[in-house]
Amino acid sequence: GASIYFVDDETRRSPDYLRDWLVSKAITICFIPTPLAEKILLLDFPNNAALRILLTGGDKLNQYPLASHSFQVFNNYGPTENTVITTSGYVSVKNKGNLAPTIGHAMPAAGVAIANTKVYILDKHLQPVPIGVPGELYISGDGLARGYLNHPDLTAESFIYHSFTNKLKARLYKTGDLVRYRVDGNMEFLGRLDDQVKIRGYRIELGEIEAVLSQHPAVQQTVVITSEDEQEKRLVAYVVAKTKYSNEQENLQLMQLQNEQVLQWQMLYNETYNQSTDSDPTFNFVGWNSSYTNQPIPAEQMREWVDNQVEQILALQPKRVLEIGCGTGLILFRIAPHCTKYWGTDFSSVSLNCIQQQLQKQEMPQVRLYQQMATDFEKVETAAFDVVILNSVVQYFPTIDYLISVLEGAVQATAPGGFIFIGDVRSLTLLQAFHASVQLYQAEPSLTCFELQQRVQRQIFQETELVIDPDFFTAIKQRFSQINHVQIQLMRGKYHNELTEFRYNVILHISAEIVSNSENYSVLNWSEDNLTVSAVRQLLIENQPEILSIINIPNARLMSAIKTVEWLSDVKSFKPVGQIRKALQELENFGVDPEDFYALNVPYSIDITWSHSSTEGHYDVVFVQQDEVGKRTIFSHSTTLCRPWQSYANNPLQTKAARKLVPQLQTYIAQKLPEYMMPSGFVVLESLPLTANGKVNRRALRAFHNAIKPQLPENYIAPRTPVEQVLVKIFVEILGLKSVGIYDNFFELGGHSLLATQLVSRVRDTLHVELPLRSVFEASTIAELSKVVESFKESNAQSLAPVLVPLSRESRRIKLSSLNEQSKG
Repeated sequence: GASIYFVDDETRRSPDYLRDWLVSKAITICFIPTPLAEKILLLDFPNNAALRILLTGGDKLNQYPLASHSFQVFNNYGPTENTVITTSGYVSVKNKGNLAPTIGHAMPAAGVAIANTKVYILDKHLQPVPIGVPGELYISGDGLARGYLNHPDLTAESFIYHSFTNKLKARLYKTGDLVRYRVDGNMEFLGRLDDQVKIRGYRIELGEIEAVLSQHPAVQQTVVITSEDEQEKRLVAYVVAKTKYSNEQENLQLMQLQNEQVLQWQMLYNETYNQSTDSDPTFNFVGWNSSYTNQPIPAEQMREWVDNQVEQILALQPKRVLEIGCGTGLILFRIAPHCTKYWGTDFSSVSLNCIQQQLQKQEMPQVRLYQQMATDFEKVETAAFDVVILNSVVQYFPTIDYLISVLEGAVQATAPGGFIFIGDVRSLTLLQAFHASVQLYQAEPSLTCFELQQRVQRQIFQETELVIDPDFFTAIKQRFSQINHVQIQLMRGKYHNELTEFRYNVILHISAEIVSNSENYSVLNWSEDNLTVSAVRQLLIENQPEILSIINIPNARLMSAIKTVEWLSDVKSFKPVGQIRKALQELENFGVDPEDFYALNVPYSIDITWSHSSTEGHYDVVFVQQDEVGKRTIFSHSTTLCRPWQSYANNPLQTKAARKLVPQLQTYIAQKLPEYMMPSGFVVLESLPLTANGKVNRRALRAFHNAIKPQLPENYIAPRTPVEQVLVKIFVEILGLKSVGIYDNFFELGGHSLLATQLVSRVRDTLHVELPLRSVFEASTIAELSKVVESFKESNAQSLAPVLVPLSRESRRIKLSSLNEQSKG
């Protein structure tokens, strides 16, 4: 009477979606391949989940279940030759310690695994090994195959006769797996014997290195492989770090990383805003550079973006406004004249001074400015504002928890019936499409599909901005009861650029009255109903529905980026980039530009939002008759099971944490293994690449290492002066490289704006020279930068600034009293 369920491909790609699927289908027993199971075991399950048993197998298991999990976990082991499970070990959180989960219980020298199966751990002489000594696992029993069909030589090599039984025809299967007994009789899987390598005359078991690395409390998964580097074989360890922090010390490290990230953004923007601009001071978009060209976004495109954001905010009829992160005043100068009260905050004193200089020329006594962090709401009274604005700000927050903290203060500051406008949010569901589009634009024509995919994955891992799943804002209603509706809107604009393609706006409604949905409405599916824009217009004019909802419309803005991702997912493809570009140019016009719906000229308000959980960039359009708009008839995304908040965003701190983790791992492993077993390279990844059947793809790891390894130019030049030697050391440590030449470009080696702030800080601390941040962008090689340093040292033109350190909560709470007094006057 039971049922068997097979999960669809899209669901099994996401651990969170798979967990939700298991709960919604009331699954009681499931089997999940090991790499995916390890991610599932890190998730919380609701108390009413029906799951009783989670079975896993196919690879080495490192993750234990959480103490809160109500289901049991069993780790299965068994090659296909023994059809197919040989041992099964119960994984208890009580046995966690620093050891990996076992694969089952067996007593030396032979022990019963599953029924009618025996296993043996033997040395190369086929003799039983003592407890704790690694040996090869052999299998005997009724489940054993008779051999390999039509391969007698391979059968004779792997299926051998033995003397551990009186049965004449009984054979042992030689698995090639390296295991050992523990004191309690459980067996620990170490790795493959064919993973044994010889480096500099030493025979090394890669599984032993993996076993040691897996014991580090910050490591979730690890794989060690060999890599040919300059005709020398070397060990490279790939590590997936744990995302959850389990003790006070680890949480303290997280806070330090978070504070460091915020302070680096602060330093970067102080430096950026100090740059002079010849344009209108109330339209200062310095720092708004294209990710594709690293050049300023054209002024006409920026003006369109500002005008559209202002129009969205003014539609909320703001009178009392709190803007968090007002920057150079792009929004403030356009919204404040319509308000009776306008508070602007920012962490940059430079930007606030720029605004104040313009306020002195204009009559806006309602404006008050404060220098403070986004999380600081001490001066803000409860329900004091009808609109709180966070426009193009949240991407600079260090974590999703930081955003939740800011939203908590914003909700308290917003009066009933008010709104929180969160503008220019980067979409997590489109993050891969974004980086694929940028990397395709920048890549050389000869680069292969596979190499381009590795570049994209590297950029995703190294992303320093907070990128958020639109579903987060629907889910946050469960955290803040004051939010009773969420609007998620695509960006307006006729220009196709990263601002209009990969970002969105959010409006949170605070305790506003909602009228029930009208009964007179229709829902149509764009593809299933074969719709066109002209057909939609005709439908609205002739039928005049109160509400018309059209779902799943392909987005013309994103078709090239989505197609690029689709082609890159074909791991067998080695087409060069030039062919991909040509194929994209030959694509027929597909999809609809959202602006086409705004141009229909019909008596309807138009609301355009992302289709639910769409990784393809599809969107939905809702038309509401204008006389119905005042009733606030609302359509919302269907709510799903609330996931851990961290799953709704990337982790901007992971590269920073990875750079700190690698030295820790090097120290840790040096205490436990001899020098010749030390990996010479560590690569921290977000997740390990998998094969189609869910096992770790070691071939892809080698390709990944080759793709991310910066290629030093053939004319490598070593440092020549003491300053160059110091700069080389700083470059190597910040970029995590083995060596750097004086003509290697900081940004081509993986540097970015935030790492540039670290570079400036290290130069100040080491060479006692205060470099302007722009020097790194203008002189991005060691040879060029050393000349800048020398000139500053000779002229002593720059006074030494204080070391960049976290400020206390009290010292960060600085009121710009002089600015406020001048504003009041």
